[in-house]
Amino acid sequence: MNTGQASLYRHIVDRDELLQLLVDGFADSYPLASSRGAIEQRLIRQWRLTRDHLAAHRWVVRIAAEGRVRAFGSDALGKHNRALLAEAGLAAAQVSKAERALWNLTVGDLLDANQQQSDYNWALTRLVRGLLA
Repeated sequence: MNTGQASLYRHIVDRDELLQLLVDGFADSYPLASSRGAIEQRLIRQWRLTRDHLAAHRWVVRIAAEGRVRAFGSDALGKHNRALLAEAGLAAAQVSKAERALWNLTVGDLLDANQQQSDYNWALTRLVRGLLA
């Protein structure tokens, strides 16, 4: 940016504000799955897209794991995910719990140093099927 570190703090308060701004910009780039296909496959496809996107930007996962910055939800992605879960037949009270369970699975997988994509796919499929049962 061709500027000194101190000059950055004329525009932001602290590191946490800088991280929040970076994460907010990132959140707008989440991919949204198409609306074609059965609801189970659409949910699985959306969460695989989300995981792959986060895997390509692991710095966001680490920042969120610290807990000081809200790093996962964008308005568009959150609305999309909640609409899919509601379309799947989940009651309003269940939608937010289901979304949180899917986030926890996804983030936990990315924080696991021994992760395997096939393990995530297996767990995701079973979680989605359980939610829809």
